[in-house]
Amino acid sequence: MAVALLTFFGWGLFGPAPSWVYGLINAVAELIIACPCALGLATPMSIRGAIADTTGTLTEGKPTFDRAVPVEGFGEANEVLRLAASLDQGSEHPLATALVRAAKDKGLALKKADQFES
Repeated sequence: MAVALLTFFGWGLFGPAPSWVYGLINAVAELIIACPCALGLATPMSIRGAIADTTGTLTEGKPTFDRAVPVEGFGEANEVLRLAASLDQGSEHPLATALVRAAKDKGLALKKADQFES
């Protein structure tokens, strides 16, 4: 704590503008790095995340699609999936890839970008 306070005031009084902003950022960084509590918090959180990650989204970066839930009055789940996958088929994002893969696995016909009404 003392080193973080010295860092804050050192940067605040003698650092380049905006000196107090640099002081605050560096003081917080000092607390995060020097505090043994950071390791005490990080370890249980990473273990918890690994246990809760049953689809591999966090650990492997390959999410899988579970289900689509339509809003009341919108239609059936397959139509929601088809529309979402149609919009996402040009994206490289892992979640978009999972949607497109699920729609193709179900044999849904995806629309092209120029087929949507404006």
